[in-house]
Amino acid sequence: GTITALALDPTTPTTAYAGTRGGGVYKTTDGAATWSAVTNGLGNLTVSALAIAPGAGGTLLAATEGGVFRTSDGGGSWAASSMGLSSLLVRAVAYSGSQMGTAYAGTEGGDGMFKSTDGGRTWSAINVGLPSATVWAVAADPSRANVVLAGLDGGLYRSMDGGTSWTRVQTGNVRAIAFDTTAMATAYAGILSLGVVKSVNGTDWMNVSTGLDTRGISAIVVHPQTPTVLYAGTDSGVYRSGDGAISWTAAQGGMTDRKTRSLVIDSAGRLIAGTEGGQGTYRSLDGMMWAVANAGLANVSVHALAVHASSPSNLYAGTDSGVWKSINAGDTWGRVLQGMNIRALAVDAMSPASVFAGGMPTGTSSGSSLYHTEDGARSWSSYSSVQSVNVTTLLLLPSGQVFVGTEGSGLLMGNAASNAFANLSIGDSYIRALAADPSAPMTLYAGTKNSPYLYKTVNGGSMWLRYAEGLPMASVNAIVPHPLNRGTYYAATGAGVYRTEMDGVAWSQRSSGLGTGDVTCLVMDPSNPSVLYAATATGIYRTTDSGSAWSAFGGPLPNGSVKALLPHPTDGQTLFVATDGNGVFSNR
Repeated sequence: GTITALALDPTTPTTAYAGTRGGGVYKTTDGAATWSAVTNGLGNLTVSALAIAPGAGGTLLAATEGGVFRTSDGGGSWAASSMGLSSLLVRAVAYSGSQMGTAYAGTEGGDGMFKSTDGGRTWSAINVGLPSATVWAVAADPSRANVVLAGLDGGLYRSMDGGTSWTRVQTGNVRAIAFDTTAMATAYAGILSLGVVKSVNGTDWMNVSTGLDTRGISAIVVHPQTPTVLYAGTDSGVYRSGDGAISWTAAQGGMTDRKTRSLVIDSAGRLIAGTEGGQGTYRSLDGMMWAVANAGLANVSVHALAVHASSPSNLYAGTDSGVWKSINAGDTWGRVLQGMNIRALAVDAMSPASVFAGGMPTGTSSGSSLYHTEDGARSWSSYSSVQSVNVTTLLLLPSGQVFVGTEGSGLLMGNAASNAFANLSIGDSYIRALAADPSAPMTLYAGTKNSPYLYKTVNGGSMWLRYAEGLPMASVNAIVPHPLNRGTYYAATGAGVYRTEMDGVAWSQRSSGLGTGDVTCLVMDPSNPSVLYAATATGIYRTTDSGSAWSAFGGPLPNGSVKALLPHPTDGQTLFVATDGNGVFSNR
């Protein structure tokens, strides 16, 4: 899962809180050994930042994509606290360390900064001198009242009057801010592609990034007792400085998920790191070696699901941290491939042990984007000819041909037994969906992000024609062929579901009861082609009459978008649902 925020109780350092992308807030009371969800009343589960009120460890603010929420009982219950905010996309939040009841919030969308003087219950805008840009970080000087730093796209801004006015003191896209609590006016900021900058007076800033990987700096913490010791969380892991940021060294021992999004440190130097990946949180006692610390932290972003009809208990899930496999129909899972951000899976129809996984390498900008196993995920091989692309969808043909749809790199074609993949000229580099005619495998369809949104080939990919008559001006996210009625296909688009009975020549809408919003997933029940399932922003829907009418299906899901749907291959009842931030669900 992705841990976007961490907050440490200043009065009880074994108590900490973790904000997640799609899973809400989790709490630990034993130093990160175990975690439990604390989401009662939390109206939005995509958390960007957390702040604990000084001297009152049970009072927290959570910045979410649905506004600010407040708890006064350590997460036992939350209440919306967004009165006065003109934007509910809140990206940063912080309490003042020297002014009781004062808090600051930064938002996305150009609405800027807000201030509260009643503990985060109500807010007012404070934007004089600030540009119209997203605020990603905010911190109040713990030793000087009214001194606040705000990190925006475009610069680091300082206020000397509690936010009444702001002045830019450093350029760059700022993502992290930290104060030295022992030295007045000393502060650090993390800037994308630049690294860490430091100031001892708040006005003059210097780059202090020797030895630091400057990609994606998301967190900085200063040791509260030994302020010459600092840690920075980056896309490539945690870095440590022991000389006040003059130099840095990697401090990532034991971390398999290194894209670090949040850090906290207690007075004894013990750290918790929140990462973007399957493990979630790590803890370190010495700042160099790390151990997974995620028991009870069920926050996994799943983007793809796959199963073979002859082995319905063997499920595969593609996640931010690789491929996971279940051999008991989803009851338990184990990771079988790591180091990849998986976006697409495909099981060979001719061999249930043959599985392809595509996505993007994690923690680096290079590496293979396509992997293949022939033994049920015991071992994997990679394709070096599919390098450093973002794979979005896969299509396997009985002939052994493999089609790879990508985001920004077009459509690739190769063979399972060969390392040679070629780029096909199709007219759009953003491929969202692929499908083959069940009775004529040389006939293929490709759905794209951009106009005209649908292409067709009848010669295996050598030449593509536009087939979008009747489709809306919206992306095609999924294409589903009817297994028995040749020429009949369904398309999930950014404006509802459409059907053709004429080999794609003409399409008509089939969205009654579903609406005309973005349909992100569409699948057909293998045991009954009249039954289809669709996922939208409002939930999951089912039709039992080939799309003539749709109705809501299943119970409510946690906040977080549905990324994939997978019907059981034979029972006609079970549906598996992959979510962004909450793992896999089923209606069993």
